[in-house]
Amino acid sequence: MSGDLLHRLMSQAEMDEARYLEDRRKETRQPFTMRAISDAAAKAIPIYARAMIEGGTVIEGAADRRRPVDHLRMNFDIVLHQFSQRIVTWGLEHEEAQRRVNMALADIEKARPVCESYIEEILMPWLVFEDYGQITEGPIPVHMPKAEDLPPSGPLILVPQFAFAKYRMDFALVYRKDLASKIVCIECDGAAFHANKSKDITRDAYLAEWGIPTVRIDAREVREYPRRASQRCARMISDLVG
Repeated sequence: MSGDLLHRLMSQAEMDEARYLEDRRKETRQPFTMRAISDAAAKAIPIYARAMIEGGTVIEGAADRRRPVDHLRMNFDIVLHQFSQRIVTWGLEHEEAQRRVNMALADIEKARPVCESYIEEILMPWLVFEDYGQITEGPIPVHMPKAEDLPPSGPLILVPQFAFAKYRMDFALVYRKDLASKIVCIECDGAAFHANKSKDITRDAYLAEWGIPTVRIDAREVREYPRRASQRCARMISDLVG
């Protein structure tokens, strides 16, 4: 991975951050809106991850946790490091481990265009590389129903924009075994999409009648505690599978 590319990415993130801060000075009615910074982070995560895997140079100043982009990058580095440690316990060859990580990163990049908000874009990598315990080794594959004839193999898959009955989920964690499925709905709550709490309650109750629990994650949690958000989803599917 070219160091110049990484430096250009950081420069773009810094410009986005400066524009965001200027906008905040002009408009204070949305205290948790960080669209520009989060967009930059969502684009940066797979590139940062690949640079780390290939031994690329980490951008200077990355230790400054005050930068939202750096904070997300460092958190994701930790996730990948923990995933690498799990791989060791599986006894996989280095080439196979590398193949799995590269496939997961390709899945993330492939699925990003269908995400409808920056919250979804940022959350997706954490869901893919999360530790799902005894359910699957991971990383979990991302399935694009409109672009793929069959779902990928494996007991657990992540489906963005999953249509079910009269609703469409931001993400669905789908567990499959013996021709039976269990589903966890993941909703990313941004003000523009989920301003009406009563509708959210009705929606969650409707899905619950089908045996589908809902995990709701807001922009602030994704921005500040993305790993905590993905762990909540992992616990929910684990509890459902039993």
